Amino acid sequence: MLDNELIQESGRGGGGVSELPEGWDGVSLDDVAQWGSGGTPSRSNPDYYSGHIPWIKTGELGSGTINKAEEMISELALKNSSAKIYPKGSVVVAMYGATIGKTSILGIDAATNQACGVGIPIDGVTTSNYLYYYLQSQKDAFIEAGKGGAQPNISQGVIKNWPLPLAPLNEQKRIADKLDSLLKRVDSCRERLDRVPLILKRFRQSVLAAATSGALTEDWREKNRGEVGANGVRPGVVNGDDAEEGACHAPLQGREEVEGWAAVRLANVAHSRLGKMLDKSKNQGTPVSYLRNVNVRWFDFDLSDILTIKVSVKEKGGGKDRDHRRQHPPRTPQGHETGTGVFSIRPDHRNWNN
Repeated sequence: MLDNELIQESGRGGGGVSELPEGWDGVSLDDVAQWGSGGTPSRSNPDYYSGHIPWIKTGELGSGTINKAEEMISELALKNSSAKIYPKGSVVVAMYGATIGKTSILGIDAATNQACGVGIPIDGVTTSNYLYYYLQSQKDAFIEAGKGGAQPNISQGVIKNWPLPLAPLNEQKRIADKLDSLLKRVDSCRERLDRVPLILKRFRQSVLAAATSGALTEDWREKNRGEVGANGVRPGVVNGDDAEEGACHAPLQGREEVEGWAAVRLANVAHSRLGKMLDKSKNQGTPVSYLRNVNVRWFDFDLSDILTIKVSVKEKGGGKDRDHRRQHPPRTPQGHETGTGVFSIRPDHRNWNN
């Protein structure tokens, strides 16, 4: 979090220059840097793009300091276009389109295209880092100022006249150093937050695996040894009497047997059903809501984007499944049909001892 000292040092953002701290001046960007732009050599001449001069485009801006260009141009390209070389330490801001307001510092001598506004800080007036951070703080204001045309854009005239709260040079350096430190911490926090979804996903999977392997209730079984009841599945399902159902005669692969637990096939203890293909040319019947992969979430459904599919009376009964499953297909939210990528399952309590 920005501390009060830094807030006081940074003045009033958003281009405002009123009520400045003592020693600060309200100036324009034209007062602190020499401004220009670049150009794009003709793409029809391959010799223009076979040189050694770094050529920066607006899509490359926004990454702090630029030390490498995606494309190179030649001396001949410079002579036959409005592109020009700007020195290392120049500050570049995007003036057009979707990248408007993106800012970087040149870490190398480089040319730019015409969509880049380039400021060479005036020595003894401001620093590259202070100018860079201030332009970054103005990105939203630049976007707002660029509205009105087919695509947002700001001119060099707008940039030159843009107000800037100018701190004394020593204070500028201190502000920039503080921002370097604070923003590194912000980036570090962002990286950690980006890893959180994966960590949660792995934790969820490990908890589910522990629960379904007996590990989650191992201590409970130990404390209640001798009192743990039967597995609850009727004998025929475990022992194989119900052969037509495909009883399981071997332990689950990769898992140790747990006292009081039984290894059975899913088909023996639950109704399962693969969904229906969304094919408008073949489907007949009454339109019903249709659940796709994208609608299925962890422990919930996202019903904000639901399609419909035609389902016949026979299909509503469960298709080719057994008679009981035709009468009692797995339930989905509000009777939705499911797609071929969605496998619905519902416990079959006929095979469980109460």
